[in-house]
Amino acid sequence: MFCKYCGKENSNDAKFCNSCGRSLTGDTAPVNIPPTAPQSAAPNSNLAIASLVFGICSIPTVFFKLWISLLCAIAAIVTGKISLKQERPGQDYAVWGLRLGGIGLGICALILVLYVISVIGIFGAVSDSFSDFPSINR
Repeated sequence: MFCKYCGKENSNDAKFCNSCGRSLTGDTAPVNIPPTAPQSAAPNSNLAIASLVFGICSIPTVFFKLWISLLCAIAAIVTGKISLKQERPGQDYAVWGLRLGGIGLGICALILVLYVISVIGIFGAVSDSFSDFPSINR
């Protein structure tokens, strides 16, 4: 037997439609059958995707603004760690976000060290050039 309202097939002895809950015989009130929610896969962790995006952004931005690269690298590491604790699909995104964030952080540290060394070298060269002048206190 087919329901005249929704067209779904029902058993011959059914009084109500298994799909829409309406009466198949027409002599009783329809039964409200709650709709079942579609079963879907667990969503990806948005933090894992954010970690990957921050990790990717941390590397090229080091050549423009070092502080933006540093913030992106730290954000990639923090969101990646939180995402790995959630145990949702998309853990690979979090792992790659952590890796790229670590690389970005390493590049930032290397550039900062090179900057400090160059500043010390410049000040060292300037102080050496002033040491040739006679002292005022002599």
